[in-house]
Amino acid sequence: MLVVLKFLIFFLYIFLLGRSLFLVTNNKKFLKEGDLLKVFNTPLFLFYPLFGFIIIGNVAFLLHFFIPINNYLVIYITIVLILFNFKKIPNIQLSKLFSLLSLGTILYLPLSSYGIGLSYDAGLYHLNYQSWLQSSKIVLGLSNFHMRFGYSSIFDYISVNFWMNNNFLFIHFLNLISICFFILFILYNILNKDNNLFLKSSSIGILIMGLLDNFGFNGGKNGFIEIEGVTKYDGVFAAFFYLTVLLAFLLLINDQASNFEINVLILFSVFTLQLRPTGVLVIFPVLIVIFKYKKIKEILSDKIIILQVILLAIWLFKNVLVSGCLLFPIEILCFDSLSWYSKNYALTETLNIRDSLRAYNYDMPLYDWFEYWTKKNSYNLSSLKNFVFAYVVTFIYKIIFYKTKNTLYFKIGITYSVFIFVFWISTAPDLRFGIGFFILMNGLIFIDVTGYRFSEKIQFHHNYLVIILFALSTLLIPRINSVTLAIYDPFENIKIEAPDNTLYVNKGIGFGVHANDLNEQCWINIDCAPPYSLPTKLDNLHGYKVFTFINN
Repeated sequence: MLVVLKFLIFFLYIFLLGRSLFLVTNNKKFLKEGDLLKVFNTPLFLFYPLFGFIIIGNVAFLLHFFIPINNYLVIYITIVLILFNFKKIPNIQLSKLFSLLSLGTILYLPLSSYGIGLSYDAGLYHLNYQSWLQSSKIVLGLSNFHMRFGYSSIFDYISVNFWMNNNFLFIHFLNLISICFFILFILYNILNKDNNLFLKSSSIGILIMGLLDNFGFNGGKNGFIEIEGVTKYDGVFAAFFYLTVLLAFLLLINDQASNFEINVLILFSVFTLQLRPTGVLVIFPVLIVIFKYKKIKEILSDKIIILQVILLAIWLFKNVLVSGCLLFPIEILCFDSLSWYSKNYALTETLNIRDSLRAYNYDMPLYDWFEYWTKKNSYNLSSLKNFVFAYVVTFIYKIIFYKTKNTLYFKIGITYSVFIFVFWISTAPDLRFGIGFFILMNGLIFIDVTGYRFSEKIQFHHNYLVIILFALSTLLIPRINSVTLAIYDPFENIKIEAPDNTLYVNKGIGFGVHANDLNEQCWINIDCAPPYSLPTKLDNLHGYKVFTFINN
């Protein structure tokens, strides 16, 4: 199938790019042990796709301070980096079963490309923001022109490099790669006999959640990772959030951590925050890890940690230039003194989101709020019921099959689960914003496991059933309709394109246009903003474009 071949080539590109990170930096541990270097009880090569994302996103965002991201410059740079792979030939050893199931997953998931479309937010702001990245170097106060531009995710900096003749199929592939990693990470954990019991048992718990995601109230949706409309990146964020926090707890319960593992953990943490402001939640468990294994003096003298702190500082500086805030839309992190920021602008967005998603209001009785929230849409209540059911089933599975021991880290894990759930209902209680939270909460159930309750004979049959569970969970991730379309037309040249029939009219006041039917979707027209956007003017400051409100 043509789409499968394209995905394989793209996957290999991202994989080798991630591997090049350790060759370009001449990492001593990697040069000595190669691809089989263990990190977090897992071969390093499993994480290469994630490192590939990190490289593309950060190269693009750093260049954007000085030049537009166009003419495939970032792609050319990454191809040069990939050439470093010849410096050390890959040496990847896999079991036959893992190889078979991994290959099947990588070949199967691209079938989801059939029938996939652009998300609503693609037309609302994602594609237009990426078009701004292509047409101009960083624009000060760009969020004034369109409030949603203030979110400025690194996923946009990655995606903008893969507009292949305005075919957005490869942006969909980015989501598939993150899902592939998530699935293969779980697969490795359940197949590796010598792996950490926490990783193994929690991975099985995630598979239980994945299977149950297809059954239950209103179709069974329960917060498991899913394939979304193109340009959405909830699955990418979920994979990084789950991985980062899970690995932080792994290092805590293992009571040992290498400098290499801590550095990788911090790298994942920074990228998670770059993906979405709520990524800041990974800081709490990661800081516990850092201060458990490193003294202040060691932290301040660690060059890798310092470089990552500098990278994060530059990212936050970019946020300030685009939105006037370190993290948009958190009002207390915004700077009223900046000419391109107007006091309470971020607060307005926060209140809009809370109101539209019916976030929990602490002035309202909990029951009244819950009734108000469940009436927001048809899937709020059903999805919460399905998640609770999956959580209970997973908990019962743990009780039946594993021995446990109540520890301090178990209490911390449960407390953290409660914290992120309360955070979710208090900020943006839409299911897609909580995918990473729900998966992590399910995985942390197993943080206190110490051994098996059953004999080796029963364990053999148990492992056999787990493989079946993995196969069913993976097979049901793409929509059945997509698989059917792939069977009927396996060689279709799939194109995912934005509509080009939108008509625009000039705004009455200030810069830009809006859709003539007052639709808030602009699709790809950088002069366009929703009709409800406040009027702005476009100026020039030392060679950089600046958007300010007309009434400023």
